[in-house]
Amino acid sequence: MDRQSTLATEAANQVHDYYFGRNGLANHAADDTPSDYRVAFTWWEKDQR
Repeated sequence: MDRQSTLATEAANQVHDYYFGRNGLANHAADDTPSDYRVAFTWWEKDQR
């Protein structure tokens, strides 16, 4: 697998974790982002889940 494919896969995994409320950057634990910084998913993001 080339570097670009690897980076794309890692980014997709981080987004997947984010959708499910986990911290994809550190350890896949629950996301501890303060609620003031969270944003709602758009309708198309919800639709593609």
